[in-house]
Amino acid sequence: GIIQVRNIMYTDIFSSSHANAGYVDVTGFNLNITPTRSDSKILVQPEVAGGLNDNYGYNFRFRVVRTIDNANAGTVNMGEGSAQYSMTGGYNLYNSDSSTPYIFGMSKTFMDKPGTTEKINYKIQVSHTHSSSGATVYVNRRGSGSNWTSISTLTIMEVR
Repeated sequence: GIIQVRNIMYTDIFSSSHANAGYVDVTGFNLNITPTRSDSKILVQPEVAGGLNDNYGYNFRFRVVRTIDNANAGTVNMGEGSAQYSMTGGYNLYNSDSSTPYIFGMSKTFMDKPGTTEKINYKIQVSHTHSSSGATVYVNRRGSGSNWTSISTLTIMEVR
């Protein structure tokens, strides 16, 4: 059964221009939950509307990162046991007309097993795969034309 639910409807327009393909935190796009049992699972449902300033050869990607509020447990990517998943979702677009980059909604639903009753933070990070460029990554906005916007959500549920 479902023990507790947390949800955020993220309506801010976020952008980041960076020259490497590293991930950056989406400001304010995160949720906390404190499991009631250490054997509970957390159902994670991110839905991210992403865009790029140019889509020819660029890849937008996002991931969910879990941080456990405990001095002995740092930030880790989602996974079970030794499995680590750096990319939760992503897409690529190869359009000959790069002047009209799209906005795309992406979602992935997965079960996390954090094994704790400490407070947990789930946050959204975004990136692009064009490491030699200064691509601009957007959340809730199309890459070309700021009048094309959307919303993103993150829902987490403690389940047993």
